[in-house]
Amino acid sequence: MPLPPLSPEQLVKPSRFELRMSLIFGTLFISLGTHLPYFPLWLQAKGFHA
Repeated sequence: MPLPPLSPEQLVKPSRFELRMSLIFGTLFISLGTHLPYFPLWLQAKGFHA
């Protein structure tokens, strides 16, 4: 079953879409990239052991 055609409003891209998406993903990757390497050490310091 094919999808219905897009309306003209749906074809318009929001302003600065690429910039906003890159900031969102950059913030996500930087925060996870600095947090995750030390997470096992933090758990071990809190008394959680595997």
